[in-house]
Amino acid sequence: MDLCAQYFITNIANMVIQKYRKRGILYFCR
Repeated sequence: MDLCAQYFITNIANMVIQKYRKRGILYFCR
């Protein structure tokens, strides 16, 4: 796997995790 692709996937995963952790803030600020 590319380093670039791996970075992209990890980045998306982190964003999803943070969305679930701070659900209210991210959903309502949008």
